[in-house]
Amino acid sequence: MRRFYYLILVTLIPIAANTQDTIKIMPLGNSITQAENQGVNSYNSWRRQLYMELNTIVQAPDTFDFVGSVNFAFPGVPFPDDDFDPDHEGHWGWRIDEILDSLGGWIQLPNVGPPDFALVHLGSNDCFQNQSVTSSVFELEQVIDTLRAFNPDITILLAQIIPSRIDSLCIEELNDSIAVLAAMKNTIEAPVVLVDQNSGFSAVTDTYDDIHPDSSGEAKMATVWFDALQPFIDAILPIELLQFSADVINENVQLTWLITSADNVEGFSIEKSEDAEHFSSIGFQEKITNSQDGITEYSFFDRLGPGDQLYYRLKMIEIDGIYTYSPLVMVSPSSGEQHIYPNIVNPNQRVYIPNSVRGSISLYSSYGSLLMAIPTLENSFVVPQIDAGTYFLVAGRKDHSRWIEKMIVK
Repeated sequence: MRRFYYLILVTLIPIAANTQDTIKIMPLGNSITQAENQGVNSYNSWRRQLYMELNTIVQAPDTFDFVGSVNFAFPGVPFPDDDFDPDHEGHWGWRIDEILDSLGGWIQLPNVGPPDFALVHLGSNDCFQNQSVTSSVFELEQVIDTLRAFNPDITILLAQIIPSRIDSLCIEELNDSIAVLAAMKNTIEAPVVLVDQNSGFSAVTDTYDDIHPDSSGEAKMATVWFDALQPFIDAILPIELLQFSADVINENVQLTWLITSADNVEGFSIEKSEDAEHFSSIGFQEKITNSQDGITEYSFFDRLGPGDQLYYRLKMIEIDGIYTYSPLVMVSPSSGEQHIYPNIVNPNQRVYIPNSVRGSISLYSSYGSLLMAIPTLENSFVVPQIDAGTYFLVAGRKDHSRWIEKMIVK
């Protein structure tokens, strides 16, 4: 007798052996980092656009968090927009030595904590207030050391500061020294990355007062920060599984999964079980480098064997050894009919239907009265708010035959 198989996504919670904590990013600077909101000079700072750009590569909530002891614009008022994370460590008019004196205290605040990344743009006020470049660079080195004291693995993005029509010669000299400092302080464990915020930025067209960025200046700064930050974010983000499915083809099970392309993928161990409890590895899929629109597709074939039900899962391994498990998928033989899973349900519970069913499902009472049409999504539907009892589901199949299934609501 020919056996038929169908796929069920088992609604178990994925097991995580380890998970990636929220990535803490500290924007550290002066008024250029903080931004002003008064009168015609109403700005959110470059941090808002950076926040938006980070969300293009980080879809999961709470994956990253801007941190700092300040969450307002100068002079102590909310930002014009409230659709981004307002926390920062930007201080209007402060020199590097003033930042240094308070940095350790800010980091130790409960709502701040040691950051994973620091985006440092400091030195403008030092030039404006006639501080020597030598003293400014020495204090900037101490800022780096302070950040490392609280997190030895921190990544510091150290900016060559934006130009200004005020004391431009000092800014030019300071930026040259910052480049030397970044090279001197860079280590494998705690990288110091030089970020050129100066080139391509015009003090004439990208500021509103020869010092502070206007909208075009904020956009330029955000893009430069994002380009410098993205490779590091990609390298530590957890693997995001978009889809995991199985199909039976000529007595083989084809497993297919999609992930968002990430640099930190080591590979995937494919695991199999007959009881959904005891799994064994049946193969390993290494990382694939080619992708389409930021999404990578993987496939793996397994020969169908004996057993009433076969369960599969992925052990998704990152390059640092951290791994998580995917949800389970199951293929199961039947006597020629394809069934929902589960068939004893509660209202609001999600039910999985055979791949052969198409379109919406008609819900009938046990007396044969049509009650409603239930929309389906990705071979599943949500049980509506109905009374306990026995119901019948009716729908069409892709081969134009009729599918009828009994469902018991508790």
